[in-house]
Amino acid sequence: MTLAERSRMIAERVAAARGVSIAEMFGPARHTRAAEARSVAAWVIRWITGQGSTPISRTLNRDHSTIIAALNRVDRRRAAEPDFATTLDQLVDQIREDL
Repeated sequence: MTLAERSRMIAERVAAARGVSIAEMFGPARHTRAAEARSVAAWVIRWITGQGSTPISRTLNRDHSTIIAALNRVDRRRAAEPDFATTLDQLVDQIREDL
């Protein structure tokens, strides 16, 4: 499995976990639920694969600067909200088991 395929699979797993369709995850949807799911997907992809913003942006069909902002937003929220951090940790663990 290529890194790009692995990243897409991670994004699809995050979409399912966050209650967002694949079309919303990779499409132009900008509503809060889809944007948050993409942000979480970007963070999880970076955490699991170590990829930078440019390859993640290709996976999620977004500009790399959008991914940088999303990664920073998730990092801030993770630091401020322990429950959110726990949810992300559990999601990462679950996805790693599936890979």
